[in-house]
Amino acid sequence: MLMQKNKTKYDQIIKNIDKLTFDSLLDIMIPESADGKIPSAKEVEFKKYLIETNPSFLKEIGSKLKTLNKLSKDIYKFNFVDLPKQNKEKIFQKLLKFEGIFMKQFSHQLMDCYYTNDRVLEGLGLEVKPPFPDGNIVESGDFRLLEPVIQRGNFMR
Repeated sequence: MLMQKNKTKYDQIIKNIDKLTFDSLLDIMIPESADGKIPSAKEVEFKKYLIETNPSFLKEIGSKLKTLNKLSKDIYKFNFVDLPKQNKEKIFQKLLKFEGIFMKQFSHQLMDCYYTNDRVLEGLGLEVKPPFPDGNIVESGDFRLLEPVIQRGNFMR
């Protein structure tokens, strides 16, 4: 129910986020691998992740995307999405310089989302399952070392 409330509450904010600029930025930050096994950041449903984990951050993203486009227009006279990759990377570097704190937060959120994505984990050759699906298996051994602790009994600190 909370997810549904958050979704409707932030629908308007998401509509205001320029999808093409957002996807272009994500592509610059984490591009697809050359062999195509590991997806780019734009393919990991980052907006959905933000709605679930940090929906208030969406407003700030919309604002910074406008800053990104303004920088792009000021320097190259084109929107960010219309630039060649090398120019996008230069604009991205300027955004890092001018909006360092925001970009650090944005990067942390993106990494959290990206490295929990099943396709990314598979592309990295990792298993997509809980680390101990059958529980921890404890090797049988000599537990005589624990006898003094057991003999001491329960006590309160």
